[in-house]
Amino acid sequence: MEAPAIRSLSDEFRRSTLGHGARDKRLLRVSAAFGRAPSASFPALFEGLREAKRGYEFLGNPAVLPDDVLYGHVLNTLDRCASRARVLLVMDMTELDFTAHPATRGLGPIGDGRGRGVHVLSVLALDAATREPLGVLPPQRWVRDPVIPGRRKAESTYARRLRARESEYWLRAIRSSRAAIGPSGAGPRYVVVADQGADIFDNFATCRAHDFGFVLRLFHDRALLPTADPKAAPSLLARLAQRAVLTHKTVEVRAAPKRAARVARCEVRVLTVTLRPPQTQPPGTAAEVLTVVQVREVDPPAGEDAVCWNLGTDAPVETAEAALQIVSEYEARWTVEKDQPWRTSSGVLYLAPRGGLRARSAADSALPFAVLAA
Repeated sequence: MEAPAIRSLSDEFRRSTLGHGARDKRLLRVSAAFGRAPSASFPALFEGLREAKRGYEFLGNPAVLPDDVLYGHVLNTLDRCASRARVLLVMDMTELDFTAHPATRGLGPIGDGRGRGVHVLSVLALDAATREPLGVLPPQRWVRDPVIPGRRKAESTYARRLRARESEYWLRAIRSSRAAIGPSGAGPRYVVVADQGADIFDNFATCRAHDFGFVLRLFHDRALLPTADPKAAPSLLARLAQRAVLTHKTVEVRAAPKRAARVARCEVRVLTVTLRPPQTQPPGTAAEVLTVVQVREVDPPAGEDAVCWNLGTDAPVETAEAALQIVSEYEARWTVEKDQPWRTSSGVLYLAPRGGLRARSAADSALPFAVLAA
């Protein structure tokens, strides 16, 4: 089923159900207001104080849950995905910063621990062929526990295990995405794409268990199982260095503070490896076989860090074209960081955590994502 063209932001939420007809109607009014003036302050969205007050009451209603609000949009997203052959599920972490609102409750430390806010792991669906944004799937949100000096030494190992690790939210994002999509079978091939934060050993097995492909940038220099070749290095980075160059690629490096823009010429290497389970894994954990595509800059400018991506994937990579396709799918991850409208075949779809990294008020971030048409 193909989703209808988006005429207004409220179209994306018509299938959301909040348990009461009045709340459903208010959602359409609030979302339409966001669509008309997405950059306006919350009071300026409405005509008159009365409507603004009702908008605040709606977003402050404990019966209005973010996942229920997003439900209609998720259904439309899946309808848009259904007609595609391959869909990238781009996962990205961000923080909603409420440090400037000391009266706001239910927040936790962010950044270096001096800020207060909420962590969000979002999931953006992209058409793998065209890079067209199709919508978002349910995000994961959590509040980090305050740092208590000496707690780690004082509590038992069992108590530490009871506290959720933040790495668990990546696993939850994978599982909730499969739950939203439904059982695997005929339809698009879904591929999880993420940056270094997703280099968690459990993620590889979790993607496979839920029939997701993956392209995950690796951060750790992982230990490898030995091979029949006695000269093969025991670690990932050392063994990659032993591989011959398969092809070359240029990467545009954007300007940044204290860094000029440049075009980096990179070597591409490919290696299939068997990762040894980390010591933190339970006994009997199976090793993970994956292919690593490395993109490494040749001769970076003096004083600059070389571009280096080590991309782990479940896909077989036997040719230079296949290697560059994996790199291209990783580069699609940058779409989730663009601060501009993303054009789709059904309208202009803009998806971003409301308020960016710094929310102006609780209301500015109450809708999990701003989705608007123009």
